[in-house]
Amino acid sequence: MIYTIGTEMVVGILPLYAATIIGMGPLTLGFMFSAANIATLVGYLLGGFASDLIGRGKVIALSLLLNVLILFSLSMAKDPYAFLALWALASMIFLMHEAPETSYVAKKSPEDLRGSAMGLLGTSTGLVSWISPGISTVLWTSLGPAVIFYVMIIVSAFGLLLIIKSVWSYK
Repeated sequence: MIYTIGTEMVVGILPLYAATIIGMGPLTLGFMFSAANIATLVGYLLGGFASDLIGRGKVIALSLLLNVLILFSLSMAKDPYAFLALWALASMIFLMHEAPETSYVAKKSPEDLRGSAMGLLGTSTGLVSWISPGISTVLWTSLGPAVIFYVMIIVSAFGLLLIIKSVWSYK
């Protein structure tokens, strides 16, 4: 859940950031989102295969760690094409946690409450998706556009610290 908060903060305001700060035009923005959508498909597959191979917790932790690194790179990118490529990579990394996270929640939930647990996970993710762009807007207008990336880096690093011990030992 912490991961989703950070991700949604950037995703919701990314077109504005890419257009005003990076200088991307509509065509490049379109390619960026197309590349990101393809990359998410790869991220889902990689996350699923990797979780079966090395364990769910390790993939979740690795995804959070890579998220911190890619967000830092995104915050430093100034070239539209570098930003496009980094965003595609970021999209893949963001979604690597999805399959292991869902599997983790299902496995940890009592059998007779798995549907409710998955519904709660989806609802909480939806609520975060609804609120995060507003938080991003406040941060942008009060502290500057790059702050959104830094807050997301902090949120991801905090999430990693919270879960690393528990998920690393869980397969």
